[in-house]
Amino acid sequence: MRTARELRRSLWVAPLAGVLSAVLLTAAGLAAGMPIFLPFALVLLVVLVVVPVRRRRRRTAGRAKHFALATGGIEAARGENVTARLELLSPEEVKGALRIGLVCTCRHDVLETSGGDSNTSHRVTKEATAYEHWHEASASERLQSHTFEIPPDGPFSHEGTCLSFAWSVRAQERRSGRSDPFLSEPIWVSP
Repeated sequence: MRTARELRRSLWVAPLAGVLSAVLLTAAGLAAGMPIFLPFALVLLVVLVVVPVRRRRRRTAGRAKHFALATGGIEAARGENVTARLELLSPEEVKGALRIGLVCTCRHDVLETSGGDSNTSHRVTKEATAYEHWHEASASERLQSHTFEIPPDGPFSHEGTCLSFAWSVRAQERRSGRSDPFLSEPIWVSP
């Protein structure tokens, strides 16, 4: 596992290599009097600098690394309790309010029609929160346990082609002005 210093160092190595190679190719192209190297250098700059940085952001955005989440089991029935354990791995990195919750997400297909002469329609999947219940978590306790009751009249887990209900226990750090890091553990709720 890499340390924070190694991760920070790796964030600038790839972009620096891309900038240097693009500058060298551009200089070589201008020195040789061939402006054909300039577009190649710009493409190389984009591929070596912009793409890795955007991929890295996409992979790490939203995922919490300074706390861990575990559930007591992966299956429960409606009306039963689910216990979630939250462990703070690095309490000093917690910058916002912590909360832990039981969440049911509904995904459903909607038929959308595009206007115009062809008047075509296509299916689009929409997402909505069917149920959620949150507890505030302490930013100073390393190990915490929270119990949630699955509502007896709530939806049960279902994976359909047009309608799905997915239950999970979610731990989230709420920060103002930034994306909220979170962890999510799926659970299966039977009828």
